[in-house]
Formats: sequence, structure tokens, C-alpha cells
Amino acid sequence: MRRGIKFSKTAYLILGLTAFFNLSSIVFDQLVVQHQDKIRVFDSKINNHKLEINSLLYAHKVFDELNFKVHFSAEKMIGEINYLVKSINYFNSNLPKKISNVEVEKIKKIYIEKTKNLAKNFKITLYETKRIFYKILEDPTLIKFLNQDRQFDSKFLPNEKITKLKKYFDGKSWAGYYFDEKIVDEFLSKYNFSAKTEEDQLSNYPIYKDFYNEIYDYNRQKDPFYSLSQGFRGEFNKSFSTHTIMLEDYNNLQNIKNYLILTSILFQIIGLVFLMILFRVLILDNK
Repeated sequence: MRRGIKFSKTAYLILGLTAFFNLSSIVFDQLVVQHQDKIRVFDSKINNHKLEINSLLYAHKVFDELNFKVHFSAEKMIGEINYLVKSINYFNSNLPKKISNVEVEKIKKIYIEKTKNLAKNFKITLYETKRIFYKILEDPTLIKFLNQDRQFDSKFLPNEKITKLKKYFDGKSWAGYYFDEKIVDEFLSKYNFSAKTEEDQLSNYPIYKDFYNEIYDYNRQKDPFYSLSQGFRGEFNKSFSTHTIMLEDYNNLQNIKNYLILTSILFQIIGLVFLMILFRVLILDNK
């Protein structure tokens, strides 16, 4: 008849320790799995926040470029249109000139062509600026930013956008305003570039004034674009700071996961060591 295996108190104690460390290793393995799920969720939040940061930086840069585009193009056009119109009026007048009539007609023809090209280029500039602005307006980050009860000026916003986002221009609420390209067309079609008498030149003034005011209104858009650029810059700085904190928290989660993995491995090793000790004790007890 075969004898059963004899268990001493020491063997039971070592068996209990072996079971404890192996169970602890399993528990820490499960903690690693749960912690990995938290890291995965947090990683998704970081990626989404990174996209938001990129959108804010993009909006800041675009509005900054629009600010400079509007400022330099409008300033240049205002200076040129003043000079060209005054020069054309002078060459059309009966005031004495030190060059021949043939040269006067040549110069006047060049200046008239430059004036018409300036008006045509202004239409293109308006179209490009509005196209860029409307494209940015499709960005949900921009809409979210503008919806935070901020007051920004913009003549480029459609009526419903102005009402929804509570836009303001010069401190007054606007129902919306579009740059009227008809004013440019009227300048090109109705302005009398051959007006010689003072009366004819004065009749040109309302047409010129409307066109000039349109360029001037376009020039004023640099202020809201600058405000938007600075606003998005501030939002970017805040969002970037938050992102830095999130990365630190993410690194802490990674460190905790690594500690859990190391602890699980350590308990597995200790469990194996006690298992080997248990076998040795059983062999010695059952000789």
C-alpha cells in the first residue's frame, strides 16, 4: 500500500505563500489590462486635443495672413487710386502742361488702363479674401471659438452667421453686409475718364467716392482679422498649456502601468521561487 504525501506546517506555509504571490501576479495582470484601457481612452483624448491645437494654430496663422493681405493691398490701392484719378483729371483739364498733347494722351491712356486694372484687381482681391474666409468658417473649431460670446467684426459673414454668432461692427449690431461688386462695375462703366470740365469731373465724384469707400471698408477688415488672429493665438497658448499637462498625466499613466507590470513579474518570480522551495520541502519531508 502506497503512502500519501506528507505535508508539514512549513510546507503548508510555503504553499500558502506560493498561492498568494501567484494570485497577486494575476491580480496585477488584470490591473495592467484595466490601466491599458484607461491609457487608450486618454490617448484618444490627447489626439483629439492635438487636432484642436492644430486647428487653433492654423486659424491664427490664416487670420494673421489675412490681416496683412488686407492691410497692404488696401493701403496700396487707396494710394494708387488717389494718384491715378487726380492725374487723369489733371491731364483732362485745360491747365497748362509742359509736354505735348500727344504725350499727354499717351500718359492719360496708360493711367486710365492702370485705373481700370486696379478696379478689376480689387474685385479679384475681394473674391480671394472672401473665399479664404468662408473656407475657414467651415472649421468646427472656429465656430466653437466664435460662439463663446465674443464680439468680432466681419463684413464677410452671411446674415444667419452674424445673427447666430452675435457679430458687431464698430459697436453696432449688423444684420450682415456683403461687399457689393456692382460698385466696382459701376465705376468701370459709368465713370467718365474723359471728363474735361470742372462740372463733368464733379459729376464723377459720387461714383469715385463709392468705389473709394468700398476699398476703405475693405481696409477696415484688417482690424477684425487682427482681433481674430490674436484671439486664436490666446486660445492656442491656453490649449497648448493644457496639452502639456495632459502629456504629463499620460506619462504618469504609462509609468503606473510599467510599475504594475514590474510588480506582476516580480510576484510571478517570487511565486516560482516559493514553488521550488515547496518541492524541496516536500522531498525532504517524504524521504
